[in-house]
This record gives sequence, C-alpha cells and structure tokens, in this order.
Amino acid sequence: FMSTEVQGPSRSVSDKRGVVDALKQKATINPKSEMKSKRPSRQSKAEKQIEELNFLPNAVGSSSLTLWHRPKVQHLVHMKEKHGVTMIISALADREKPNWIRDECKKIGLKWFHIPLNGANKTLLSTKGTVRLVSKKLVELMRILTSSQERALLHCAAGIHRTGVLSYTLLRFGGFSTREKAMEGIKKMRQHTYDGVKVLSLNGSLNGSVICAILPHIRG
Repeated sequence: FMSTEVQGPSRSVSDKRGVVDALKQKATINPKSEMKSKRPSRQSKAEKQIEELNFLPNAVGSSSLTLWHRPKVQHLVHMKEKHGVTMIISALADREKPNWIRDECKKIGLKWFHIPLNGANKTLLSTKGTVRLVSKKLVELMRILTSSQERALLHCAAGIHRTGVLSYTLLRFGGFSTREKAMEGIKKMRQHTYDGVKVLSLNGSLNGSVICAILPHIRG
C-alpha cells in the first residue's frame, strides 16, 4: 500500500518571517513596564502637600479663608485646580521678593493681595508705622472679601506668626466676636499656625492697635 500524508497549506517565506517577528516582539515586552502603564497616575508631591488645606467658610463675609506657608509655583496651579482657590494673600516683606507670586498668580488667573509685613515680633508690631500700614491694607482687604465670594489663601513665609496675627484680626472683624472664637477658627484652618500663635497675646501689640485703628473705617 502506498501511504498518503495529509499536508496543511504551505506558508510562504514572508508569512514565516511575520510569525518569527511577532514572536520576537512578544518576547521583548517588559512585564514590569506593561504593569506600570496600567497603574493609575500617582499624585504629584505638590498635589499631596496641598491636601492639608482646610477652608473656613464665611470667614470674612461670604468669603472662605485658609492658611498655609509660602507656596511654590506648582502649588499655586493645584490650589486653583483642586481647591478652587481664587485669591492669594501674601504677608511678606519686600526683601522676601513676593513679586514672583504676583506674576505667577497673574499667569494662571488668580487674584493677588500683598501686605508688606517684615515680621511678627512685638516691637515691630507695636510701631505706629507698621500699625498704619497694616491697618490700611486690612481695610482694603476686608472690603474685597466682603464684597465678593472668594476662596482665599493667606500665607507668610512659614505660615505661623504673621499669618496668625493677620488671620486673627480678619476673623475678629469677620464676625468672630471673641478671642476664643477667632482662635478656634485659626485652629480649624491650620493646626500648625494655631500652635505657633496661641501663646502670643493676640489682643495686644498689633491686633489691639489695628482693631482700634480700622474700627472707624469698618463701621463707617
């Protein structure tokens, strides 16, 4: 008997090469890189850092307020996108070069307000020149915050003493009628700021003088 062999369809040389190339490509795939591409994108460091922001609703009029340290450029972008921040209030001396914050805010469409304050020591905060300057700026800021609905972030360098005494004054005029209520408002916004200023005599030095200086303007 003659044996018969059933053969499949013959493959051309080009078909065989295609199979070989496909096998080679599959073998070179890095499983780790494939897994990495399937992972959700991680939060950036800046995004993670601003998660700690806590806004106090109706802190001044219908505007909300939060406290922090001096932000970086990448923080500003995420503050606007993730937290809806509309305004940055910088309590920085001219020597601290705050104008870059002004320029960055302008680029991304944030309002910027500057209070040129050199520090928060009792001697400085008791001088007539400081009280006059800060009083004028706070009156202007109060009018902005009470006439619009802002989500504002107030900062100095470390976000402690200057931020603390200014936020305390704003809250006292924003409807927090007692020292205890104002301090509790600061605590809700930022524990670190509260811890830094709770030992200060906030009804003395700057705030006592500023409150007396701007009261006629607020009531008028």
